[in-house]
Amino acid sequence: MNLEEIEKHMGKLDDWALEGNGIIKDINFKDFKESLIFINKVAEIAEKNNHHPMILIDFNYVRLTLT
Repeated sequence: MNLEEIEKHMGKLDDWALEGNGIIKDINFKDFKESLIFINKVAEIAEKNNHHPMILIDFNYVRLTLT
């Protein structure tokens, strides 16, 4: 997608933001274990779609970046 197409669709995404050449979402969980459970679910979806996000994890905080 080009930038115009991305901006058009951003309004459909809750809590995602356009940053650089990707979209990002920050998520807070109650603890590290909950963060890992979420990341494992993301990993399953990413593998099925062969499109892997950058994942940053810091205890109960996760940032996903998709380009």
